Amino acid sequence: MVDIFLCEDNPQLSKIYLQYIRNKVLIEAYDADVTCNTNTPYDVIEYLQNNVVSGGIYFLDIEYDDVEINGIDLAVRVRELDSQAFIVFITSHDELVMTALEARVEILDYIIKSMGQEMIQRRIGDDLGAAVTRHMIVAHETQQQFIYFINSIQYSANIDRFFYLETDYGDHKLLLHLQDEVVQINGDLKLFLADNEFLVQVQRGIVVNKEKIKRFDAKEKVLYLSDNINVPASKHYMKLI
Repeated sequence: MVDIFLCEDNPQLSKIYLQYIRNKVLIEAYDADVTCNTNTPYDVIEYLQNNVVSGGIYFLDIEYDDVEINGIDLAVRVRELDSQAFIVFITSHDELVMTALEARVEILDYIIKSMGQEMIQRRIGDDLGAAVTRHMIVAHETQQQFIYFINSIQYSANIDRFFYLETDYGDHKLLLHLQDEVVQINGDLKLFLADNEFLVQVQRGIVVNKEKIKRFDAKEKVLYLSDNINVPASKHYMKLI
């Protein structure tokens, strides 16, 4: 789901923009929702500090009354907390476009309030569509990757390189067998099995990439994988595949 943030300190405009957003989400049946609708930048920052958000879309004003930071400062902080953020400025200050660019804030759109409500509504709708589409592409690409950790550092491997995963000596230590590489990783075998549909359990302490399975020798209790790789396998688990 795409998290949508709206930060506008004019109550009337906030209500209008919120309606534009909700109507577009409803009409297009987007997998998206308004996560935070506020009049102060601090609420956005606080939410991101306490929740993991990736690829949210942020509709931000640039000038806020009675706060020390502006929308550009907020965008910089958002980018630090959500590196995949889609940032849209909705502002009366067209002269601040260069300021935003100089701050090296990558933005999806820069909407000027004076262009009129019809155009603003259209641009908001287009921006939502772009963000949702990109989010779907990234989600699909992520599904093709196996995500794992070594000493709290995240790594990823293409599923096509994954052969099998087995328990190793040590607390929550596993051996990941990739094409031309074996690495010791952190994690729980049961959790990896539950979170990755391409994995199947073939022996206590061993899960394999089901796309790599070639044949099972029931007599020898050996499972043959592609690239002349084989692992011990139990008849009990093989019956469940």
